[in-house]
Amino acid sequence: MTISPARRTASRLSMAGAFVRYGLASMVTTLALASAAAGQDAPKAPTDKDYRQVVRTCKADYAKFCDTAPTASASGRDQAICLKYQKQDLSLPCRTAVNAVSR
Repeated sequence: MTISPARRTASRLSMAGAFVRYGLASMVTTLALASAAAGQDAPKAPTDKDYRQVVRTCKADYAKFCDTAPTASASGRDQAICLKYQKQDLSLPCRTAVNAVSR
């Protein structure tokens, strides 16, 4: 039994449509899962408490490495910015506090 070319083409188009629909559904599902995962993995913004921890913990390190900036007027954020470039030389508690506010 031979199949006519027109019927063969219609059958192929039907199969292609099924693959396109499946591919589209798969792509939509993948994008939805990726966006949901991205929302969960977003890092939290540092809080004022985190910056106050930098000020408390890093007084000596700030005086040692950032001596050109006045300590009294520098905010916790400013201190963290200066100190993050010296991470390898900071004391462990200070490095931990700086890591909490900068990534």
